[in-house]
Amino acid sequence: MRTITLRRLAGAIVSTALLTSALAPLAGAAPPVNGKYRSYAYIAASRHGTAVYINGLVKQDYSTGLINSHGRTVYLQRKLNGGWQSMLSRVTNWSGRFTVGFISVVSYQYRLVVIASGSAWGTASGPATPPVLVIKFANCTAAHRYYPHGIGKPGAHDHTSGTPVTTFYVSTSLYLANTGLDRDRDAIACESA
Repeated sequence: MRTITLRRLAGAIVSTALLTSALAPLAGAAPPVNGKYRSYAYIAASRHGTAVYINGLVKQDYSTGLINSHGRTVYLQRKLNGGWQSMLSRVTNWSGRFTVGFISVVSYQYRLVVIASGSAWGTASGPATPPVLVIKFANCTAAHRYYPHGIGKPGAHDHTSGTPVTTFYVSTSLYLANTGLDRDRDAIACESA
């Protein structure tokens, strides 16, 4: 029963996110370049507790106009340590869509990379980030499981006589939930190199 409820919730999130996302209107199909049409990728990220849902839509130009691009291989990537890391791949359904859900406490930036097909070029979507899951950690050891360099407010600077930590996770709401773990009151809780 819970699985069915989560699927319905994911479906509602997919529909809402893709319908409300700002899709730029395109005027007619662009002509093919070197025999292939242009592709477009759209992404929406949402969260329900620790569950993250990524919803994708792939379209492409065609001789009759803009169409949903079914059967396209798409890689889901997350931004990690300044670079993009591929997490998984999926194939779009008949309407050019796909949905994946997984557990993640940390809110990463995600994007889609669409592989070229026989009739269309590959492309990448813009980034999308699900909302931050606000957790009050019992201590810094627990916080370091998910945020190894600490949690800070935007613009915070580490007060230290050594090398300052600059790779902390930036989130005002998460920091405010854990201000008790900021011993030196520099707006970074549990900073660690």
